[in-house]
Amino acid sequence: MNKKVLSIVIPSYNTSKFIDKCIPTFLDERILDELEILIVNDGSTDNTAEMAQKYMEKYPETIHVINKNNGGHGSVINTGIQVALGKYFKVVDGDDWVDTENLFRLIQDLKQENADLVINPYEKIDEKTSKVKKVILAKNYGKNKRFDEYCIHYPQFEIPSITIRTQILKEHNIQVREKCFYEDSEYDLYPIVFINTITILDYPVYQYLIGQTGQSISALNSFNNHEMHYAVIGDCIQYLESHKNDISSQRYLYMNNVIMKLIRSQYN
Repeated sequence: MNKKVLSIVIPSYNTSKFIDKCIPTFLDERILDELEILIVNDGSTDNTAEMAQKYMEKYPETIHVINKNNGGHGSVINTGIQVALGKYFKVVDGDDWVDTENLFRLIQDLKQENADLVINPYEKIDEKTSKVKKVILAKNYGKNKRFDEYCIHYPQFEIPSITIRTQILKEHNIQVREKCFYEDSEYDLYPIVFINTITILDYPVYQYLIGQTGQSISALNSFNNHEMHYAVIGDCIQYLESHKNDISSQRYLYMNNVIMKLIRSQYN
């Protein structure tokens, strides 16, 4: 088997109605040997596992299905980090998908890449209106820039935009809170302590579906789950305090700004 360039972890809890939209967007024959797709079935009660299994049987060198007890989105990320074999690591939720042609471009870039963190724009697609909004988090395009020189200019690199060198996640035992919403903020933040270089690309890969009933980011669910959000803020503050003597002032400021954004959201 060829060395995998990119591992994509797909958290899947009761995603049967999305799986035939999501998975085929990865299956470009040009990159199957270089791509590892980890479909993590997080204790689904629908037929997610059976549908994922059919894809694995058809693409056994590319797709692997991991069935586990329900532990939440964070437990899926933690599981993916443990088993991933690719040079780089990315999370794509089971109800989202990718731009296939730009995924091909990303893998070509990653083969030549050594940066710790790679940033792409992403696109939000409104489920009700089908309107597409491109989210650009960084415009100073280029490769292998010093992270400290650029991080303070941006509010937060979000999970749909980031691809991280897998070695960093494994060597530093990056783990996020389980059985909890909003832990993606921990995944966005924790690796920053160890990020020294960044590459910023100009094309969107991640296609992020918004406007679904029941999404944790909806106003009602955010209110109902505010204690989970509060717990994540506490985790992030403690993490920054434990590492503040190990990082540059620029990195500290970036991480502090991310936490302040979380606090303002909690207050609202």
